[in-house]
Amino acid sequence: MASDRLKNLAPIRTLGQMARIEPGWVRLYCETAGCGHHAALPLAPLVVRWGPAAPRRWLLTRFRCSKCGRRNTSIRMPSNLGSHGYEPFPDAQ
Repeated sequence: MASDRLKNLAPIRTLGQMARIEPGWVRLYCETAGCGHHAALPLAPLVVRWGPAAPRRWLLTRFRCSKCGRRNTSIRMPSNLGSHGYEPFPDAQ
């Protein structure tokens, strides 16, 4: 039953909580119309820098898009590929 599966989910409020969830990284997407830029972001360095109690909303307010320069981001967790696990962190290009 779907409600049994979701009943233990609590709101994620801090970077420490996000970093403890596998796979330990997120994608930040620029939500500015016409931009569409996104970047992978490992969470461990941010927890070291700001501490585990740093609010999750800092990811939305402290990063600027490297393509358009705006601070209009959303956070998305990597895809769960089912039996293959989570999407791996992208290789540097």
